[in-house]
Amino acid sequence: GRKGQHLVVELEAPFGRSKTYYFDAASMLLVKSEKQEETPQGPITNITKYEDYKDVSGVKFPTKVVTQNSIYSMTFTWEVAVNSGVTEADFNPQKN
Repeated sequence: GRKGQHLVVELEAPFGRSKTYYFDAASMLLVKSEKQEETPQGPITNITKYEDYKDVSGVKFPTKVVTQNSIYSMTFTWEVAVNSGVTEADFNPQKN
C-alpha cells in the first residue's frame, strides 16, 4: 500500500511474526522497518530507520541506521566499500 510519500510492504512469517517495510516512493530506497517483539514487559515495537544513503560502485547503501523502541535507542554509522583490496588474482586458482 501507500502511506504519504512511502510505499508500505507488510510481511507475516508462518510463525506469526510480522514486519512492515517503508520505502521512499520516489527513490525506492528503504527508509524504515517496524516489527513487534515479545519481551518480559509485554510486546514492544522496534523501529529501524535507514539514513544517509551513499552511492558505492553504483549501489546505494545506508551509512546510518537507527534502531529504537520504548526501552532503548541505538545509532550505527559506518563507511561502505565494495571489494576493497580484491583483485582478479584472488579468483584465479593457485598453480602448483
